Amino acid sequence: SSTPMVTFRAFKISKAYFGDVEHVRPNGLILSYPVITSNPELTHGGSINNLMAGRSDENLRELLSLENQVTKSTPPAFIWTTFEDALVPCENSMLFASALRKQGIPFELHVFEKGPHGGSTGDKVSCINNHRFSAWLDMACDWCMDTRSQGK
Repeated sequence: SSTPMVTFRAFKISKAYFGDVEHVRPNGLILSYPVITSNPELTHGGSINNLMAGRSDENLRELLSLENQVTKSTPPAFIWTTFEDALVPCENSMLFASALRKQGIPFELHVFEKGPHGGSTGDKVSCINNHRFSAWLDMACDWCMDTRSQGK
């Protein structure tokens, strides 16, 4: 069976939800305006601070820079963001895509020019009616079908 993981914000994998998180690997990632790096010039400080939980541990900070954690076993990814995102710079998505490329991991990356952070589906339901970036949802569904049919 195929299991994609979809995220809209920085998150911590819950052991209660997934059980043994050491052995959980989704078949694909759908990342929406993701916080990828802990680099202070490019990150969303609030997300990293929450994940750091008040600790000033540089090793932990480095572990939270996901562009440095990509390996050959990282799942393929569909990544989207917007150029106008004032909270999480689009460079986060580009850093992750670059790291995936270096490891030979397939990805699809979309950087839409217009749209705020947190735009969700970009339609009337999300109160941000933007027909351009609302296309990401259909694109992600197509990507899931293509990735599943290719057995990746």
